[in-house]
Amino acid sequence: MKKSLKITLIVLGILVGIITLDTLQAKIFDNSPLIKIRKECKDGYVQYVDKGLLVNHYHCKNNENVTTWKKTKFACSIYEVNYERDNIAQVTSEQLLKLTPSMTYKDIIEILGNTVDVGSGIYILKYEVDGKYIIEISLQGDDAKLGVTGNKLLENKQPIN
Repeated sequence: MKKSLKITLIVLGILVGIITLDTLQAKIFDNSPLIKIRKECKDGYVQYVDKGLLVNHYHCKNNENVTTWKKTKFACSIYEVNYERDNIAQVTSEQLLKLTPSMTYKDIIEILGNTVDVGSGIYILKYEVDGKYIIEISLQGDDAKLGVTGNKLLENKQPIN
């Protein structure tokens, strides 16, 4: 056999081995594949998807992690999300318009009331607006400033699914 053919076959064998090991570790341990492209999702219940060569790894907003074969359709469990929705405070657009960039967590709670906090290490407050939309307010801590107006928050509202 020619030397170049042997080298080509060895390289192909190594590539197939790496892809196989990456896929197996992702499926067996429900991990993200090491060879991947991450796609952030800004709507729905999926936070991000790591797209591998043969598998996709879904990280859901309820912290569920699932690795599926590439062609398999997947939807995150909405049990925890529905629990969240049942506990989200309802506010009006008029209340949101009272928010200013210099407001802190305490100021926001005084105007909008307590609600679900889905953050981990930071505040991510969810509110239902006018019974039609969901907004999220992110703050780095108790003394962090909102940084935007209520009007800007309304521009980023998401329809209730």
